[in-house]
Amino acid sequence: MSNAAMFSKKIPSLFYINPAASSYFEEPAVGMEYENMYPGLSDGSGLRRNIFTYTHKLEGAGCAAGFEKFSLDDLYSESTYIVNYSKNFRERWFAGGNLRVLQKHYGSDRYALNAINSDGSASGAPDPLFALNGTGMTAFTFDAGFTGIFSGGWSFSTAASFLTSPDTSLGGTYKRKPDLSAGAVYETESITVGETLRFSGGDYWFDTGFEKRLKTLKLRGGLTAGSGELRLFSVGAGYLHLQKVSFDYAFIYPLAGIKDSLGRHRMSVSFVFGGGKVKFSEEASHAQTAVMAEKTDLEKILEQARLAFAEERWKDAVDLSRKALLIEPDNADALEIYNGASDKLRVLFEPHAAAAVRLLNEGRFAEAESKYNEALALNPWEESLRELSAKIKKITAVMPQAPGESRIPHLMRAAVRAYMNNDQSLSVNAAVYLAQLDKSIVTESVRDIIKDEFPEKYRELRLIKGMNLVEQKLYSSLKNIYNARYDLAIIECNEVLDLEPRNVLALTSLGSAYYALG
Repeated sequence: MSNAAMFSKKIPSLFYINPAASSYFEEPAVGMEYENMYPGLSDGSGLRRNIFTYTHKLEGAGCAAGFEKFSLDDLYSESTYIVNYSKNFRERWFAGGNLRVLQKHYGSDRYALNAINSDGSASGAPDPLFALNGTGMTAFTFDAGFTGIFSGGWSFSTAASFLTSPDTSLGGTYKRKPDLSAGAVYETESITVGETLRFSGGDYWFDTGFEKRLKTLKLRGGLTAGSGELRLFSVGAGYLHLQKVSFDYAFIYPLAGIKDSLGRHRMSVSFVFGGGKVKFSEEASHAQTAVMAEKTDLEKILEQARLAFAEERWKDAVDLSRKALLIEPDNADALEIYNGASDKLRVLFEPHAAAAVRLLNEGRFAEAESKYNEALALNPWEESLRELSAKIKKITAVMPQAPGESRIPHLMRAAVRAYMNNDQSLSVNAAVYLAQLDKSIVTESVRDIIKDEFPEKYRELRLIKGMNLVEQKLYSSLKNIYNARYDLAIIECNEVLDLEPRNVLALTSLGSAYYALG
């Protein structure tokens, strides 16, 4: 699985493949791995590999160190020492680098000490390659890696290893070409799936694998295919004890190429331990524990939110991302999930909201309320829907509908429509004029609802006894025309026409005001 995944919170040794990965692993971890490669070969070769790693989390960064040794009995060995550092940028971007120290060592046997001449006879002298260059060499090189985390539990990584093309030959004739890798990982609390494509020296190979976690049990599988006859199949299992110690085994079998072997057997153990900072007091310890618990809760919620988004459960994604934002208001992942899921829900509820507006314009207030409630059920956290639903509920409690084309239902629809749209001037004017024309409990109740919603605008009216609102505004407009306040007269006339579109005096006064303005 580790060859297929380039980025994971569950695999501490991934900095070998992707230097950016060390800053993603949350706690210090030690890992040890042993691999017996292809036992049962006809020549009795003993191929083995050992790895030791240490990963440590820093504030917004990570560091790691590792040692790897590959050996062929006593005849040949390769050792790699790695020092790693990586940095977390803006929550979801990671970059890192490795310093690699490469060592090769050749053992000796009777042929190395007594080289064979071209005619097949013994020379009685050591092999000239070893005589001139010794039996070992050391080289240095660098790796670099970069990862971005995206919504839905996905991450994408790129890495380049052996950037300086180090010379790893005794005679100085072979330079190791850089390895280039790119991969994607999908990860939740219960599963990790990875795919990686690699290139090196004209060869390529593709790894895909998964790990399924069932409480303390881990199940793995993978496939590798590449240029030449590279075909590998792998299965494995692991046991996690107390969320700290992991015991793992993997069986890797070649489907092509090497034959008549017993495959590869990889065994590893890793230990995760918390802390790393000295606790100066019991109070500091409790505070740190609380922060860690809150961070753990945040990570769990984010994992659930990513999964909900990936499974197109938009309501759950919004709900979970809102909970994450309550813990960390500026969390980039939570904001991205919230905005993305809200956009998806908006596509679903907007037809219901549009139907509500149409019904509202037709005076079918109770039906409009039902449509707003349907829209709100799709996204209970949409503030505009909550406000509209609460407003229309107040109206339908006293007036479920206002059909007809006469002046009273027309004014009722105008007042309610303006009230719903937060048009303070029109809603107050229409509600007051409506209550003046139709002195009923219903119209007065609607007026009081709007008065309570926009109290300041209502107080600005300064109603004159003996006049209704239209008469008052027409009188005011004429007065403003006489006083050459044409701008104020235009406002008064337009407000009358909002209430009575065919009012002749308002149209005449409006024309006079515009004429006077030139």
